[in-house]
Parts: sequence; structure tokens; C-alpha cells
Amino acid sequence: MKVIANPVKLSATPPTYRSAPPVLGEHTEEVLSGLLGMTAEEIAALRAKAIL
Repeated sequence: MKVIANPVKLSATPPTYRSAPPVLGEHTEEVLSGLLGMTAEEIAALRAKAIL
């Protein structure tokens, strides 16, 4: 799969890639619960309505 590379090219310290980027929706629950303070029930309601 083609992905965007780091635009900064430094000869002495080239960028390293330790892991692949997250897939779409991989961190949805973490963001909704951790950053937005939503409960598991609220997230489940969004999934039931096919919003997520």
C-alpha cells in the first residue's frame, strides 16, 4: 500500500517507521471515551444508529 512519507529529509538522521499507521476507526472508542468523556452506553447507542 502506498502511504505518504515523511517530507523532512535529513541525511544524518533519516526518519524511521516503527509501526504502520492506524486503520480507519481504530482509535474511535479511545477518542470518544478518553477525550470526549462519552460512556460505553453512549458509544453503543451511536453504533446501534450506524453513526459509527
